[in-house]
Amino acid sequence: MWANDLIISYSWWSLLLVLVTGLLLAGLLYFKNKNNKLSKPLTAFLFILRFFTISLITFLLLSPYIKTRVKNIEKPVIIVGIDNSASVVSQVDSTEYKTIFQKDLMATLEFLKEKYEVKTYLFGKQIVPGKTPDFSDGRSNYGDFLAFVNSAWSNANTGMLLLIGDGIYNTGYDPVYQAQRLSFPIISIAMGDTLQQVDASIREVRLNPTAFLDDKIPVEITYATSKLKNKTIHLMVKGFDKTLFSESILIKSDKQVATLTLPVTAIRSGKQRLEISIQPLENERNIINNKQNKYIDILETKQKILLLAHAPHPDISAIKHSIKTNKNYELTVSMINDFSDNIEDFDLVILHQIPGLKNRDSNIIKLIKENKTPTLSIVGDQSALEEFNLLFTGVNISTASSRKEEATAIINPLFNLFKISSSDKELLQKLPPLTVPLGSYQTNPGATVFSTQKIQGFKSDLPLVLFYENTDQKSGAILGEGLWRWRIHTFIQTDEFLSFDTFILKSIQYLINRNSQRPFQIFAKDEYEIFDPVILSAEYLNASRELINTTEIPLTLSNEQGELFQFVFSKTSNAYTLNLGLLPEGIYRYSSIVDYQGKKLTESGEFIVAGVSLESKDIKANHQLLFKLAEMSGGSVLYPEQMSEIKNTFDALQLKNRIEYDIKLFELGTLPFILIIILVMLSLEWFLRKYFGTY
Repeated sequence: MWANDLIISYSWWSLLLVLVTGLLLAGLLYFKNKNNKLSKPLTAFLFILRFFTISLITFLLLSPYIKTRVKNIEKPVIIVGIDNSASVVSQVDSTEYKTIFQKDLMATLEFLKEKYEVKTYLFGKQIVPGKTPDFSDGRSNYGDFLAFVNSAWSNANTGMLLLIGDGIYNTGYDPVYQAQRLSFPIISIAMGDTLQQVDASIREVRLNPTAFLDDKIPVEITYATSKLKNKTIHLMVKGFDKTLFSESILIKSDKQVATLTLPVTAIRSGKQRLEISIQPLENERNIINNKQNKYIDILETKQKILLLAHAPHPDISAIKHSIKTNKNYELTVSMINDFSDNIEDFDLVILHQIPGLKNRDSNIIKLIKENKTPTLSIVGDQSALEEFNLLFTGVNISTASSRKEEATAIINPLFNLFKISSSDKELLQKLPPLTVPLGSYQTNPGATVFSTQKIQGFKSDLPLVLFYENTDQKSGAILGEGLWRWRIHTFIQTDEFLSFDTFILKSIQYLINRNSQRPFQIFAKDEYEIFDPVILSAEYLNASRELINTTEIPLTLSNEQGELFQFVFSKTSNAYTLNLGLLPEGIYRYSSIVDYQGKKLTESGEFIVAGVSLESKDIKANHQLLFKLAEMSGGSVLYPEQMSEIKNTFDALQLKNRIEYDIKLFELGTLPFILIIILVMLSLEWFLRKYFGTY
């Protein structure tokens, strides 16, 4: 209830009780007390003093609040965004930008801080707070920066965005689209050079990242030239330690973009570099974009997978499409009655409802066991469970009937045979149920459960997907049919099949790799981008197959020049990590030797640091974009030498403080002056009574 900015938690009629309490207690002391010897005027004064004190204390018991308005003054916010990419200084004197311009910029920011709240950011590949650019970033993302400004500062008293850069963007969304959402002007400081220079560049090289030995690899090369009409450029492609292509090309126009496709034969396995280059020309200032390196992994043979089924089923098509997304696998699909190939020719066999009720397939099962071929079994309505238990010893399923149940997946958080992202785990748990046998499940203690069953909304410890490895064979089992629904619903929820395909391919990769349970392993990506740190991880298992990190793990890294570098992994909670930082472009090989129970274990591998700086592809400043952004938002464009004119530009905008009032409630009993009043009245009453001899 509100009255004159005062709130109490009870009805206003309760104030009568407050007054009655004050009158009663004051009256009992001064008018009903026979020992009171004070004069009538003094008695009346003390009565009134006691009445107000008791009434005020009683009133505070009603938990009264005071409503008040607090005035807040917000200065206009000026957002300063500085393009920290390398293209800004690629065609101008970088020393001038890093000294004179930096000094002018700092002076401008100090001037702005006198009247405004200034927030300064550097942007390139990422957005970070800062005001001292070094123009070293390999990418320009204007769209993300404008989206960030709109998201973070749209509700503040933002007066303006000061955008400092050359307008060249080579990643992210269209800045013009993002700028349409801003409600304040953009003032741009146009950096860089807009003059078209003599230039020849490799714009793009497209090829498949993996191929097989002796394959013909089509390499598509797009090159561009400017101000080279009637001149000749020389294009070369090198790889496999020789020149694969060399040709002089006549340029027919001032600005030309062309594409050619070359067939390259993969004559050596392993990771290989293709160097595509244009010979530098006279008067060409930017020669960084004359060359690109592309890397390709040449595999000796494809790994062969057999998908063997009891009968046609939509699950077979779902698994088939997932496997087909990986070029490294050669898939054969066959019904059991039509199969006539040799089991030993395959690296992995996927068994769909095999062994079956109508066909026990004993000869196939015998060959799989004899050859110790990794298997992935999928249990369905036609599976013969007794024979399945003999084939896959990771679990024993017993059932007295043919009844089925619907079960969704609950991902085991401790599963560590391969890594699935948290988003994929979350999605897999939302997919439709699989049809599983209703019965008793006994899981082998040595099996690793990927997911358990959730039946009719209740979690259980019954396995749904699990893997098992004995001394000479790996196997896995999906104890239900209906995977086709998983793949369809993955697409419905994400517009792609990636999460389902990842689950199938990771399972296959684990099973087909016979060495995945080595006690010592180093993990590295196949390829790192040139502007990203190279981070490796390692795992070390004790005799009980538990992760430990008590042993020091060294690493020797070599580059293409044969230089060797020594490192030591850092220990994490139960594993190891090593941050190699930013490495130059190239192919790197690593090796490590550790002692394991008196034996020397060796781990080795290779990775690629690839990619050419996007900033080197196009170095002509795009001031048209800056003018477009300014025009759309009601701002303007200045040049670095006009920094001193920013004051006039800001004055013209007439940015004003924003005044807001916040309604706040204060509990009356917590206010110091109320407590002081009570203390003063009680002290005064006590003093007067003491002075006139009542006490």
